[in-house]
Parts: sequence; C-alpha cells; structure tokens
Amino acid sequence: CSVYREIPEGQYLLRKVKVETDGTDVKNRLDFIDLALQVPGSRWLGLFRRWGEDPVILDTVLCESSAQMMSKALVNRGYLRAEVDRDVRYSNREKSRYADVCYTLKPGTLYTIGEYSQLVPDTRIDSILHSSVRAQTGRIVTGTPLDASLLDTERERIVSLMKGRGYFSFGKDDIFFV
Repeated sequence: CSVYREIPEGQYLLRKVKVETDGTDVKNRLDFIDLALQVPGSRWLGLFRRWGEDPVILDTVLCESSAQMMSKALVNRGYLRAEVDRDVRYSNREKSRYADVCYTLKPGTLYTIGEYSQLVPDTRIDSILHSSVRAQTGRIVTGTPLDASLLDTERERIVSLMKGRGYFSFGKDDIFFV
C-alpha cells in the first residue's frame, strides 16, 4: 500500500521542511519552522504513524507565503534588510513523488538601538515617565537589537503606567519610536 498512488499526477508529497541560515547566527532559528504553513505528516520508520492521516501535498503558494512570514519575523527581530530563500527539491523517482523544502534565512545586518530618549511635551507626563524610567531597570537600552516585540512591550508598560495615573484615554498610538 503506497501513499504515492493517491497523489495526483504532477503533484508531490511534502516529505521534509527545514530551516537553515546563510551562516549568520540567528537567535532561536528553529522557531522559524513554526512559521511554515505546510509541514509534512508525521512519520515513523518511513511509514505514516497515524492511520487516516492525509498526506500533505506540496503547495508552492504556501511555501512562498511561509518565506514572506519568516522574512517579516526577521525584520521584527531587528534584521531590517532580511531575505528568505526557499528551495524545493523534487524527487526524480517515478513511483515516489515527493518534495523537500528548505528555507534559507539571510538576515543581513542586525540593527541595534543607537540612542533612547523621551521627548514629552506635557511636563506632568514627562515627570511620570522619568520617575518610571529611573525605577525600571531599562528595558530599552542602547546597543540592544531593534526588536519590535521589545518596543511593543515598552509601549504597553507606558500605557499601563499612564492609565494607572489617571490618563485613561492614553493609548499605544500616543507613543512613537523614531
């Protein structure tokens, strides 16, 4: 009983998905495999582990979308000129049509925070923020990677602080990083 008999002509069973880098060290590189929109079915000793599990047919549109999501994730981590290449390798065997997908992360230069200062036109808000910054062990520090999640966490902290001080209409849209 071959799963390959069920695969329509001209299509391929997705056998393997992997993520590599171009040699650049990317923190938590393996997290990027979770961004792949297609993953192969579970296998054990070359056989499908669960009966009734449908084979995964390669969809190149989903591969391209996965590469774009990985690229955006790299940008959010501070690699502002990141690229992700995808390579699909097809089997040449007639009776076993499968494809392996490899995503290569090309992050480029890691951008870091060069300077952090607060420009607040309202003196009351400025004093609240300055007292808060002194009390905090700086979350945004010069030299750390320009990570979108770090900036978003700081926005949330400031909004929570301001609402706790009575500024109930203060929101994330009131905070800008330049």
